[in-house]
Amino acid sequence: MPSFDGGADRKKLLFLIKEKRGEVMEIGERLQYLRKAKGISQEKLAEQLHVTRQAISKWETGQSYPDLDNLKALCEFYGVTADYIIKGEDVKNQKTTFDKRVKLIIFGVMSGIGAVLCCLLPLFASIYQQSEANTWSSWYTNANDYITEWPILGILIIALALLFIGITGLILSFLQEKYKDKISAIISDWFSGW
Repeated sequence: MPSFDGGADRKKLLFLIKEKRGEVMEIGERLQYLRKAKGISQEKLAEQLHVTRQAISKWETGQSYPDLDNLKALCEFYGVTADYIIKGEDVKNQKTTFDKRVKLIIFGVMSGIGAVLCCLLPLFASIYQQSEANTWSSWYTNANDYITEWPILGILIIALALLFIGITGLILSFLQEKYKDKISAIISDWFSGW
């Protein structure tokens, strides 16, 4: 069993366990966890919000709740939503997760359609060869030669574009998630140089 430095570490661990289990957390517990995660004392937080240390203590122990102005200030200070402080639900995180899933679905479908079209090109070329044989007196004997001819070439271009965009989107989505902080720093550095 891990050893703890004191009551604060134990409370932090209990908070994380409760949060992972999906148990209902009290507003005070979330406020205390956010403050400690930020590494700030009640006194320093009170100075930031222009309230007393006793007010912070009462909020964290559940004896009272912050008013709307202080709730807004707490949200801005901690970088969380009011929903997270009040209910333990982070709407920003839910929206971001939903957006990521939608991106993955869209790029996956695009690359899938591109791959299917590429696989069907010989069939389209064969159908076009039969059409040419019925219409004209001369035609290519190998159906795959029609892949470089205009109607089939158009399908090939569309298929390759969908495949390229889909795979590139999937790769960039993965890289963006993995290296989000580094990408943000590069972009901000690049724009700050303008």
